[in-house]
Amino acid sequence: SDYYNHIRGIPYLEYRKSDLFYAKVAVQGDYFAYHYNTGWEDDTDFRFHDTFVNFSGSGFNAKIGNQVVRWGKTDGFSPLDNVNPEDYRDGIAGRREDRKIPIPMVNLQAYRGAFTIQGLYIPFFIKSEFDITGTDWAWFDRVDKAIGPFQYDDPDYSLSLADSQGGARITATTHGFDLAFSYLNKINDLPSIDSLFVPPGVTLDAGSIRELPRFTQATGQTIQLKYDRTSIWGLEVETTVGDIGVRGDVAYDTNVNFLTDTLESIEKPVFEYTVGFDYNSANNFYINVQFNQAIIQDWEDRILLSKEVTSAVTGTISKEFYNGNFKPEFRIYYDLKGDAS
Repeated sequence: SDYYNHIRGIPYLEYRKSDLFYAKVAVQGDYFAYHYNTGWEDDTDFRFHDTFVNFSGSGFNAKIGNQVVRWGKTDGFSPLDNVNPEDYRDGIAGRREDRKIPIPMVNLQAYRGAFTIQGLYIPFFIKSEFDITGTDWAWFDRVDKAIGPFQYDDPDYSLSLADSQGGARITATTHGFDLAFSYLNKINDLPSIDSLFVPPGVTLDAGSIRELPRFTQATGQTIQLKYDRTSIWGLEVETTVGDIGVRGDVAYDTNVNFLTDTLESIEKPVFEYTVGFDYNSANNFYINVQFNQAIIQDWEDRILLSKEVTSAVTGTISKEFYNGNFKPEFRIYYDLKGDAS
């Protein structure tokens, strides 16, 4: 885009009768405007943001309604932070927590001594927000401007209890360590691509996901997006070594979809972990460094668009000034194989 504008507003009302009851209603409005070559395109939408009631009592908390739940100890990025869908219409350059979309759920927590048990019930499936074509961050970029229209199907989901999801998490504190174990059964909020047919004698050039529209246009096929159910098992660890915080998250995702060199959709489990440390000085200088690695299990060389092992480093450096009213911040993401930064 030559120009790209995004305006967001979130007005809200909240009511707190006591420490036992809290309610909030918030509405989020987004306006996007894109200028490409000689024309403008825009998009506007509204949705409920944090809109919930919260009940607290001796040893329990119940929060019901639209909310964001974050699992995982590591900062910024965690392989266990999978409860809420995200808004990718601005790409991934911003903070991940700002991309989270509050969705309806029942969030129950019970406390007993050093233990906390949390249960989540998500009655409806809500996808992440993303564009298929027409913007710089769209799945297929602006390839339609170059090759013309192509066929794709991104299925809509009604608010059906048949698509409900849920999970549980147990946290404990012992001997200076914060530990957590979690299980989440969910529908992936980002789609994968279903199998396509490669006619005999057709040369396949699918080194990039953006080549698929050209292939389907030439073969008269439709790109079928699908959202598969998966289970994610997790382990979290957090402690301190002197003034340094040390954190680690481990995730085992049982069902991740990949395309092969014959455009067959196959499922593989993925093991992923993130380890990192942070330091916050007395004068509010903060540094955080993390290492993330994802390993596709049962790897096959015919898998396209993915690598068996992906490693990356993320980091944050910030400093507060004027009693915290001004804070410059530097964030980095670097793929150790040089594919992205």
